[in-house]
Amino acid sequence: MGDFDPDQVEPLVTERFASWKSKAPYQRLLNDVVDVPATRIFIDTTDKENAVYRARIGLDLRDDDPDAPALALATRIIGGGSGLHNRLVDRIRQKDGLSYGIGAGLVVNGRDRAASWGVGAIAAPQNVNRVEQEVREELERVLRDGFTDEEIQQAKQGYRQERVLGRSEDGALAAGWVGNLDLDRTYEFSRQFEARVDAVTAEQLLSVVHKYLDLSKMTVVVAGDAKKGAH
Repeated sequence: MGDFDPDQVEPLVTERFASWKSKAPYQRLLNDVVDVPATRIFIDTTDKENAVYRARIGLDLRDDDPDAPALALATRIIGGGSGLHNRLVDRIRQKDGLSYGIGAGLVVNGRDRAASWGVGAIAAPQNVNRVEQEVREELERVLRDGFTDEEIQQAKQGYRQERVLGRSEDGALAAGWVGNLDLDRTYEFSRQFEARVDAVTAEQLLSVVHKYLDLSKMTVVVAGDAKKGAH
């Protein structure tokens, strides 16, 4: 990667690939939405100093769905943003000191509907099962109580700032244009998405977490040293 001379590269590319023809017609392969039964897996990683916790819920969602902005904002409040202040960090890392790092994320795209929502954490083996327990408790609290007005406003402000900052970097801006062009979009889609995030209400947030964060469908994987307390 880096600077290159187009006058030197283009003839080389033409020479090597101009006559190449695929033996099969091009067809984009999309991921399917699969309803996988939830399970829990433990992997004994003998003599490892750290343990890892992962949880995942498969979703039927695309980034242009009406629910996507609200779920993105809810994810930020639960475990997103800078990683220094959210529900999971505040309790599990800052208050109880159980995890070196923890966060939640929403993976959703503009082509297929095979989205996912998940949580990841790194902890000492003797603490990783308490991390698992407290993640579930925090998610249950979200489903029971929803979010406060202060949390929502802070999350909206942080989301706006993060998106603006991202577009101030040349590499991120160029990558964004590549993604937009591939989907036949412009940055108008981003503007509209951000406006929809800014208009999300507390009632909408509670509705989307009940719709998508079904804990009975959450698969959990814990990897840690059993001799040190992980199980």
